[in-house]
Amino acid sequence: MSLRFVLIICVHLISALQPSLLDDWLGDAHILNAVHKNSEEKHFRFTRQITRELCCGYEDFNLDKYTNDINTCYKELLSRKVSKGNMTICILECVGKRRGFVNKQGYIKMDKMDEICKDCFQNPEMRDLAENMCHGFDDMNNASKGLNKKFYLTCNSAIYSLLSQLSYNLLMFCPEDMKQRSTSCNEKREEYNQKKKDAKAKH
Repeated sequence: MSLRFVLIICVHLISALQPSLLDDWLGDAHILNAVHKNSEEKHFRFTRQITRELCCGYEDFNLDKYTNDINTCYKELLSRKVSKGNMTICILECVGKRRGFVNKQGYIKMDKMDEICKDCFQNPEMRDLAENMCHGFDDMNNASKGLNKKFYLTCNSAIYSLLSQLSYNLLMFCPEDMKQRSTSCNEKREEYNQKKKDAKAKH
């Protein structure tokens, strides 16, 4: 498949949390929902509905297999008094360490990248698509270094960034036979295309 597809998971903000600095960055209600819905903690589940229509394929991000890890990490992070704005990114880094996806510094192990992407879905066709879209993102760790510094993050954003890119690529480079062409999906694609044009015009 001619796709490159990966960058972030992310978490839809919960009732007790302030919006993350990255909440609107390549936004990801899909990832936010996937992380937060698996929490046993009532106040960790989001109440503010940031919905996004599924624009590619047949299944949204699904992290149900990591429910236990998400809850364990959340409780550990609460005990460390991690700031609200960093919680989603820190949960993803913590789960990555527990599963052996990242090193001690939170950077993605390159031989684990495909597995991370595939595990965002359960549908076989979506898993194959995610795996193929993950190819070519070897610089994801370097990209996360810039984000960590820019947003003063207390945890490594490598997995968050990976899943965010994945979500973006699903929107922008979805195979024609899997693409959803609703008004909202088309408007979002056009918005990102315009941003790319604007960015090129500045250089």
